[in-house]
Amino acid sequence: MVRNSLVPYAGTQRLAVEWLKNYFEVYGDDSPNSEDCLVQIMLKGDLYQHYMRDMKDRPIVSEPRFGELWNVLFPHCQRRSYCDQPGKCTVCYEIDKQRRATTDRHHAKMLKDAHLLHRGGMFIQEREW
Repeated sequence: MVRNSLVPYAGTQRLAVEWLKNYFEVYGDDSPNSEDCLVQIMLKGDLYQHYMRDMKDRPIVSEPRFGELWNVLFPHCQRRSYCDQPGKCTVCYEIDKQRRATTDRHHAKMLKDAHLLHRGGMFIQEREW
């Protein structure tokens, strides 16, 4: 409730907040034991570039304001650290590689679902044989 009171009223900032929320829902990996969400980007500036590309015909907020909105309204959404990249499993690696390469939101959502399915019970099935 307190965080919602911090949502700015300006139209451009509200659009930025909605864009961030949708981005984290599609591209973020939710932690199974907490409310944390990990995003697979290396720099926050990379996410701002993605935001500018998506909002090409609409007014946009500045990069410092974008970072402030992220820090204040979405503190549970963090960048995945470099050493935490999936790569021990070939299926996880392929899913992650495709998630990084796609620009289509529907395709990214399907890849997120595939990752969750793989992580939630279909992990390393080849060891069972």
